[in-house]
Amino acid sequence: MKRIATIACGLALLCTACKMHAPDFSYYDEPQVQQERQDAFNQLINLLPPEQRGIPAAREEAAWLVEHGFKAGISIARINNPIGMGWENNRAVNSPEHIRERGLCWQYQADMFREMRRRHLDYFYLGCCRRDGDNSDEHNSLYIRAVAGQWPDAILMDPWPKSGRIIVMNRKDIIIEKWYDVPDVRAHLAYIYRENHRYPIEHWERVQSDTDNRHYISVFTAEGRNSRQGKIMRANMERGLKARNGRLTDY
Repeated sequence: MKRIATIACGLALLCTACKMHAPDFSYYDEPQVQQERQDAFNQLINLLPPEQRGIPAAREEAAWLVEHGFKAGISIARINNPIGMGWENNRAVNSPEHIRERGLCWQYQADMFREMRRRHLDYFYLGCCRRDGDNSDEHNSLYIRAVAGQWPDAILMDPWPKSGRIIVMNRKDIIIEKWYDVPDVRAHLAYIYRENHRYPIEHWERVQSDTDNRHYISVFTAEGRNSRQGKIMRANMERGLKARNGRLTDY
């Protein structure tokens, strides 16, 4: 029994270690992930009013959201190149040495919103939510609900905790006393990332201030454009677009 327990512990540690780093794109087609994608699709369809659930355009829209959500999570994490899961990687982003340029939960939220705004939506609505605001446990995520619905009848698609591996949460998982809608964040991101926008996947809507790495400024300001991270972002975009022959994403 002790030998079995040791093996099980070793496998658990190995699994955790794997999730410290961004997955390969092959992760998208793993059997477990295929089931997770099917479950997410079913949950999205069930958010729609009954009379819309069989409409081909609505089902296609739900399938697109699932496909692009899971693929975007992988791609965003691969660009961020995390050195650990969740809070561990946050320390690398917040370090004065700039161990990592990006990877905070609100940055994943903004990046996911950017990627999911690459088409017009008729049946579903993208929103932003937050848990435990204004304390050390604060966390931010993207959610999807039916246009005809209301928060919190939604699903969360969160790539932050497991370095690009999407975690899907639905209504029964959302503790309403802790999670809440943040329409002001959504309005800000929706203003920048209009439907069918043409920003590449390397685009950041905010960058670190050169004087305080915990302070972030708009990349559209002169200070943001000329900042260290503003220059890094432009170089990343130019390099990515060149490598992809002008394609906006790598998925």
